[in-house]
Amino acid sequence: MEDQNSLWWVMNPSGRGKVFILRHYIDDSGGDQRAPSAVMGGPVFVEERYLKFECEWAHALSFYQIEPPIHMKEFARPHGRLACLSDGERRVLFQDLVKIINQTELYSLTASVDNIDFQHVFPHQKFRKRFSAIALAFLWCMILNYEIGKDHQGAIDGISYFFSDSPINSQIIDCYSFFCEYEVLRELEITEAIGHGRPKIFSGLQAADMIAWANRKKNLNEPFKEGFEPLELLTPHEPQGFNRLGRTPIHMHYSVKNESTRELALILGEPKRQKGKREALLPLIAQEAKTL
Repeated sequence: MEDQNSLWWVMNPSGRGKVFILRHYIDDSGGDQRAPSAVMGGPVFVEERYLKFECEWAHALSFYQIEPPIHMKEFARPHGRLACLSDGERRVLFQDLVKIINQTELYSLTASVDNIDFQHVFPHQKFRKRFSAIALAFLWCMILNYEIGKDHQGAIDGISYFFSDSPINSQIIDCYSFFCEYEVLRELEITEAIGHGRPKIFSGLQAADMIAWANRKKNLNEPFKEGFEPLELLTPHEPQGFNRLGRTPIHMHYSVKNESTRELALILGEPKRQKGKREALLPLIAQEAKTL
């Protein structure tokens, strides 16, 4: 992938071989079962640049007199907290916030799952709160980051994850635990710690919400209008200039193939039920992975 290859130059512009620890801030968009597409992902930061991002983000919200955190659903008219902003005010705000993201992140990464197909192969009445389209999208984020880390060994020392508190926390932790087991089997451990918190405290989660929202909109071929135009620059697009790191912003999005979802359903089979105890599904995949 061309974007992945360009990461080497970004991380090693002088060829000095500096090692980086990355953190992926993630949020979801379209988690409602009625939504046609579910997206998970967000910005990936080098630790040493994240503080700069936090400072600039806080300064921008203060300048526009907006109390953090911001969430994309709050712009919904007429009842959203930020519905009072005109199209022009939205546009100027997002221009600044998008610029901050693109100038401080290393790259962004999102994955989308077809909700309708997912519910067909993972019926809600059977799987309930055990496994969701959002959890599957997160699993694919880890897979893609793993491939990036594998391709940049010596430059990337590890990738950790940080997500918002939500009802599907247990599913996210299941995916993380499974993938760590998978990495041990592959004898290449890239995934580091995982944590969760509140967007009001961690601005990276607010940026993740914007990126997930923008990529779901792009994935559904919906137009960016009414002041949301700058958000298209948080999705894969034609290069439009260089940021302070000396290259065009890198935004990667992966649409999970329906065939992959169906193959996963065949591996998992029927969910096992245990009274009084939540049974994780993904360890079953770990057993299957041992035979690969």
